[in-house]
Amino acid sequence: MANGESVLIIGGGGRESAIAYLMSKSDGVGRIITAPGNPGTKLLGENVDISPNDFNALIDFALKEKIDLVITGSESQLGKGIVDAFEKNGVLIYGPNLKLAQIEVDKIYGKEVMLKAGISTPLHWIFKDAEAAKAKIMEDPKNTVVKHPSGDMGGKGVHPCATQEEAVAEVDKMLQISNTVVIEQFAGEKGVIHEEASCMVICSGTTYVPMIFSQDHKK
Repeated sequence: MANGESVLIIGGGGRESAIAYLMSKSDGVGRIITAPGNPGTKLLGENVDISPNDFNALIDFALKEKIDLVITGSESQLGKGIVDAFEKNGVLIYGPNLKLAQIEVDKIYGKEVMLKAGISTPLHWIFKDAEAAKAKIMEDPKNTVVKHPSGDMGGKGVHPCATQEEAVAEVDKMLQISNTVVIEQFAGEKGVIHEEASCMVICSGTTYVPMIFSQDHKK
């Protein structure tokens, strides 16, 4: 980016603080604004009281303030089409559009994409009936990962259960908030501690840049 460009970061959590911190280290960034932000982002720039879900207000602000780049920190807004909305109004925003975001937001669609592309992924089954889901869990001690099928769950849509009994109980909880549940086979040997890591890649559609490996410690 050219010197002195303005960046608008959408969100108010720790992820947005990290983005703001890195932006503050760039010689090409002259102004950092976070909506709504938090005390940490305020130390690095400006906070504006606009909800991350108020796309119209965010777009109006970006146009009025001549924002050069918008970055959204949460997959929640990506799953609601924030990139499409900003692009429609001619505002440069970083992130996947609504269609591409479904790979993360919709667990079933994501599985279909991986299978079609030949990407290794654990066995899974989709159920609308609680008893059928529980029967599948009891077939194999490895069938103990219970997933919400789609929608924003704030990072809480996947439940790797320690026992079949725990997984059975999780099915009832999941079907209270959704009419569908995904049962996935634990990808590893039960009783053995495994390491899970993610490698995110920034992709333009023709070129890509891999980021460093990271881990999300749920249990």
